[in-house]
Amino acid sequence: LMIAQHSPDLAAKVVIIDALPFYSAIQNPTATSESMKPGAQQMRNMMLNQPREDYLKFGAQNLMGMSNNPERLPLLTEWLKTSDSTTTANAMYSMMVTDLRKPIASIKAPTMVLGAWAAYKAYGTTQESTKAIFTAQYAELKQVDIRMSETGYHFLMWDDKDWVNQQISEFLAAQ
Repeated sequence: LMIAQHSPDLAAKVVIIDALPFYSAIQNPTATSESMKPGAQQMRNMMLNQPREDYLKFGAQNLMGMSNNPERLPLLTEWLKTSDSTTTANAMYSMMVTDLRKPIASIKAPTMVLGAWAAYKAYGTTQESTKAIFTAQYAELKQVDIRMSETGYHFLMWDDKDWVNQQISEFLAAQ
């Protein structure tokens, strides 16, 4: 989104896979970058200062609902172990305080957003309610096409790979 916003000549079309312009607004649509800074800083500090064992334990717990295939958990856990915790903590902080909902209005390239919702079905979430969140967050983007996977969790490219590939192929082929 930032590339399409700041360097529009580099993006003829944009494909976004399971990402929102403002992560923090998922649970609180009235959140702002400023209101999220204290909590994001606290989260980053905790991630940076906790023992490695706790970092890995907490991270592994968060990975549980990221894929619809439990057999992928060992690989995801290995990625967690080999990732740089400082980089991860800083990326999480940035994601929590960066609000692109208004700035994406400047994006001129047609954009397709592929979203996931199935992981939250057990909590009462529906495809329609999740798509409504995506629609609200991308409201300022004029040429957006939001499509929701029926079965994929966060790792859509694994969980619903045929659907993802079909959506991307169709979107890129369209004039």
